[in-house]
This record gives sequence, structure tokens and C-alpha cells, in this order.
Amino acid sequence: MKNAGAWMACALMAFALVMGWQALTLRYYTKFGPGPGFMPVWSSVLLFLLSAAYLWESLRRDVIRFRDILPEGKTLWRNVTILLAVLVFILIVPYTGFVAAGIVLLLAVFLFDFKWYAGLALSVTIILIFFYLFRTLLKVPLPVNALGW
Repeated sequence: MKNAGAWMACALMAFALVMGWQALTLRYYTKFGPGPGFMPVWSSVLLFLLSAAYLWESLRRDVIRFRDILPEGKTLWRNVTILLAVLVFILIVPYTGFVAAGIVLLLAVFLFDFKWYAGLALSVTIILIFFYLFRTLLKVPLPVNALGW
């Protein structure tokens, strides 16, 4: 129950099964050769077999405990903060636009290593550069607010 390797192997095996099931909806072979389903079918088979081998190894010999790999203390707090910042970004980006939501996200990440004003300056600079790069140069449609940013 505490073997992290076994749980990860089971999760990968489940992912391989779902990927293989979805791949079977694509054409496996066309008149020109392998179709769009060829590669995902074999990738899912390979992933399933490798995951099964890893499950066997993790149950037999190489036991990895959850307590050995999960972060503690300051690192745990940092990871939780970043995950919450990403969740907040996802929730507010349709309403505030990419720029404001991105600044909030990066500020939450930078507050661990910089003073608040330096983190804010970096966040604003980086997000504005990305906004210009993706919106203007690459023509990627980004969510914007009523002000157009």
C-alpha cells in the first residue's frame, strides 16, 4: 500500500489501456501504408509492457516508499503554492485575460526567491514579452479582457 513504484506502474498501465482503446478508433492501416492508429497502438502496447515489468520489479525488489519521495517542509509549501497558482490562473484567465492572470501566476512563483517588488517587475516584464511574442509575432489567440490585454 505504501509502495509508490507499484502505484505509478498501475497508473501507467491504466493510461496505456486508455491510450490503446482510443488508438483503436483510428485507422490502423491505409492503402498507402500505416495509418494514424499504427503508432499509438504500438506505443500503448510498449508502455503497458514496460509498466508491467516495472510493477513486477517494484513488487519484488525495488520498493520506493511515498515518504522517501514526497517533499516536506518548505519544499512542500512551495509545490502547493505553485499548484494553487496554476489553478487560480485557470479559473481567472477567461475573465481577466492572459496578462493579468499570468502576472498573478508568476508573482506567486517568484515570491519565494525575490522581494515582492522585484517579483512583480519580473512577472510584468516576462508576461508582456510572452504576450507580444505569441499574440503579435506568432498570431496565437490569447484570452484578453475588456481592455484588449
